[in-house]
Amino acid sequence: MGDLSHPALSGAKGRKMSLPDLFPSLFRYKAWADEELHALTAQLDGEAHPDKRHLVVRILNHIHVVDRIFAGNLTGRPHGYAGTNTPDTPALADLLAAARETDAWYIGYASGLSDAELAENVDFTFTDGGHGRMSRVEMLR
Repeated sequence: MGDLSHPALSGAKGRKMSLPDLFPSLFRYKAWADEELHALTAQLDGEAHPDKRHLVVRILNHIHVVDRIFAGNLTGRPHGYAGTNTPDTPALADLLAAARETDAWYIGYASGLSDAELAENVDFTFTDGGHGRMSRVEMLR
């Protein structure tokens, strides 16, 4: 894996950021973005624009479900999802709480990975029953 060469990914004092350093940083950024997206969605008037607000919540739910699916795949544990979204649409506040929990999990998980663990291939089953195999770094991207 080694160091990344893009200047924007350099660490302190010009040091190139390694993948084990990069992923926790990226997941902290994702957690911030999730907070912003949920806050903006909460401001969308559900009475004036019910279809638009519902669609945005469905999209945020899809993102969350896929995050949970990949978390299950990364750990080899069943994720319990039959598809990339749920039949019911959760309340935005409940979805935000779940997204926060998942974001914290990813930050913690990514913080403990070595280059060797990132490169390791993981076998998993897609929600449609098909077989998949990806490295941890591919799943975390």
